[in-house]
Amino acid sequence: MAQGTGWLEWPGAVVRAINRVFTVCGGALAIMILVVVLTDVFLRYVVNDPTTWGIDVASFGLSYLFFFALGPALESGFHVSVDFFQQYYSERVQRWASIVASLLAVVFAAVLFWELLDTTIDEFVENNLTPTAIPVPVKYVVIIGPIGAFQMLLTAVAMAIDAMRGIRAPLKPADAGFEA
Repeated sequence: MAQGTGWLEWPGAVVRAINRVFTVCGGALAIMILVVVLTDVFLRYVVNDPTTWGIDVASFGLSYLFFFALGPALESGFHVSVDFFQQYYSERVQRWASIVASLLAVVFAAVLFWELLDTTIDEFVENNLTPTAIPVPVKYVVIIGPIGAFQMLLTAVAMAIDAMRGIRAPLKPADAGFEA
């Protein structure tokens, strides 16, 4: 660690640790959604007595899964990116492109967070119920939006700091063993 840069490193470590927790939560939710849907399919087509809540719980769980995945997906490089021409540019141009892309991600995440926070606050004030078989306050469904967007914002800021320092490029899907 270079002297005078330690204060820039610990926030990124915290963001990465939270992303690991979000990844575990997302994985657990994916398993829960699978179990709920398979149970509902079995009850509907084999027992002929479907649940009234299965699809609703799976839908709400999918919303949580999506927002839990925002930060970890950004950190790992699994968000949409265009790097087809990257190999043709010099290291200097690639570094500046990385900085600009990171800053654009910060702006996008900040706008997303702000809009989701505004919607969530409205739902807490209005206290609406979902139009589902078992009504649930909408505030409990949308609360994950600003939480996930804020974690995405923190991840984008950490990545922008790393890009400006010239370190730790995000892992590309091809580097992780996934080919398009």
